[in-house]
Amino acid sequence: MTSVSGTPCWRRTPLELGTAGSAAAVGNAIHNATGIRVRHVPVTLDKLLVD
Repeated sequence: MTSVSGTPCWRRTPLELGTAGSAAAVGNAIHNATGIRVRHVPVTLDKLLVD
């Protein structure tokens, strides 16, 4: 399976390697601030207000 750019979908480009942990960091920050564990992205206000 290949992406639109022609690279295999499981491979990351060098630019993507720097952002690999940012979603986890944002999720941890939301958990620390609100006490709600976010497990799916994108994080929206609707997902936070459900609980």
